[in-house]
Amino acid sequence: MLAQVDTAADAPLAVTRPMHIFVAEDGDDDLLLIQEAIASYDTAAVVHVARDGMAAVELLLDLSRSSKTPLDLAFFDINMPIRNGLEALQMVRQEIDFATLPVVIFTSSDQREDINLAYRSGANAFVQKPSEYNQLVVTIHCILRFFQQTEAGKRLGKFATS
Repeated sequence: MLAQVDTAADAPLAVTRPMHIFVAEDGDDDLLLIQEAIASYDTAAVVHVARDGMAAVELLLDLSRSSKTPLDLAFFDINMPIRNGLEALQMVRQEIDFATLPVVIFTSSDQREDINLAYRSGANAFVQKPSEYNQLVVTIHCILRFFQQTEAGKRLGKFATS
């Protein structure tokens, strides 16, 4: 017997503003692909980018001071210069403004030690970057949909479709 799929779960959510997404990624190719995947999603997004771990911390702090619109989701790579993504995440989690920011570690690593440290550092999810573009797009879209439909997304409000 086949299970019925609830297509209502795939319908765009009622929306009022774009998502604000933070991406900490030092790889040019990976960053471009991540940005393209976010842009192809059914919800408008403003993407803020940092290219190393220290720049990520500094930009997040600047955004929290200057922006009236909170960030909705952050993607952190692990292997970045100056400070790695896990060190940056630990620093960010010490700031009250980012205590509840959903953070996804989005990395090529599949090491158990990295996974454990990511969760101990305050990550909400650990996702290995797919090597194929189509799978990367599907993965990014699933992450965005998940955080829109969970309590975190409900708490953050509605988002504008593109």
